[in-house]
Amino acid sequence: MVWKRAGPLVGPRENVFCVSVHPSQHIVACANQEGHVFKFSLDDPTIPPEPIWMDEYPALRVTWSGDLLAAGFEDGSLRILDENGDEVVTGEMKCDDQVYGLAMTQDGVVLGGAGNCVKIWNIHQSDFDSPRRVEFSKLSEGHVFGGLARNPNADAFVFSLSLVPSSPELVACALSDGTIRIFDQRVEQQRNIESQTTICVNNCRHAVTSISFCRVRPSQQLVAATTSSGMVFVFDLRNTSTPIFSEQHSHESPLYDVNWIDDRILTVGSDKWLRESQLPDTADSGLLKESFTGVGLYCCDVFGSDCVVFGTQKGVGVWKLCEGEGENENWEDECGDDEDEEGEDECGEDCDENLEFEHSHSHSHSHGHSHAHSGDAHGHSHSGDHSHCHGHSHSHTHTPPSNTK
Repeated sequence: MVWKRAGPLVGPRENVFCVSVHPSQHIVACANQEGHVFKFSLDDPTIPPEPIWMDEYPALRVTWSGDLLAAGFEDGSLRILDENGDEVVTGEMKCDDQVYGLAMTQDGVVLGGAGNCVKIWNIHQSDFDSPRRVEFSKLSEGHVFGGLARNPNADAFVFSLSLVPSSPELVACALSDGTIRIFDQRVEQQRNIESQTTICVNNCRHAVTSISFCRVRPSQQLVAATTSSGMVFVFDLRNTSTPIFSEQHSHESPLYDVNWIDDRILTVGSDKWLRESQLPDTADSGLLKESFTGVGLYCCDVFGSDCVVFGTQKGVGVWKLCEGEGENENWEDECGDDEDEEGEDECGEDCDENLEFEHSHSHSHSHGHSHAHSGDAHGHSHSGDHSHCHGHSHSHTHTPPSNTK
């Protein structure tokens, strides 16, 4: 079996930072750098995407909860939309920083992760001005994201959120200090580390960029985590002291997203490769397949047992698992020579262990405003901003928004 592309890249040739497959498995929602939230058909992925929301600020995260779509933006705002793009919540939900973590429960609890804090709202209640808060401090032995020169307070930043499938009141959070924190979203206020379950990933040597839970083995409560150094780990929440699986990817560049297809692990990153790995208690343990896609990958989500949809530097695309062997067609020819080489390490050895989250994007949009943000709290320095840009020119250090699972 090999991975093959199902068609060309579709949608605007802009960075797509997050994709989320609808529970029906027929459509996918996407968030891109221009501030567009759009959806397209998985039944025919060659049909151009349909924009359902256009924002002033870049869209960073999207996630479905039933037929409702939560979207998070660069300015910290959150929107709850129906399938047609109409807002269903009139109250303002606003995080303090760019939204890197986003989750929504079936009963309407919305969690937005930004900076060192997760804010929690309930869309069925009217008090939007006083969300519950979960605040994180860096573990004493934790990784200092960006280095002390750019992060003098050694803050720990939220990079990904995921609901625990067997206990949706529990939320797992990937942090820049190299930890995964698990907390109960029903608790009113949480500020100290002792109130949270903490998993140290690879001895907290690198930032944890993305997390995802395996849904076909719920009794084991398996969570996969990727790091800024290009490693993937799997932990069983029943015993988190030692990972049950770990793997260093050959190119050692940052991994931006992780997902599961049945009990196999998919990872993507800036080096343009899709990698599929198998857990150690199966016949084919370790790395199963490597597929070169020809374009930098920010995120992925799966549908069925043989399809994956990617958010890339140049739009959205689908690959399928097919019978056969040999080389696959990829998207390299579609991208042209102007593709941003964001997979190259611009920082050097002393810059956050090959972090490569420094990107420079420059483009204009119809809002006609341009601003420079410098040294945002994530160690991003933008001349516009990160994984989102709508008309500003920015350069920042970013952990590309990954799919919220």
